[in-house]
Amino acid sequence: MGKYIKTRYPGTFQYVGSNGMAYRIDHRIGGKKCREIIGSLLSEAQKNLAEKKKQAKKGMVISASEKRRNGRGDRS
Repeated sequence: MGKYIKTRYPGTFQYVGSNGMAYRIDHRIGGKKCREIIGSLLSEAQKNLAEKKKQAKKGMVISASEKRRNGRGDRS
């Protein structure tokens, strides 16, 4: 099991595991907390988090579980 380390940027964490290091973001979709591992670049994680927050304000974010329930899968 890996280890999560807080960064100085809210909602962004560094994950260090046996396969190396990656960044994770935490955000909320419809009141539920969601966590995603993004990649090895902090800037990429920050951009992705900003995009998720912007979409959530507009109400455009559909969670993965809702996609599966509606039969849409990854093909939106």
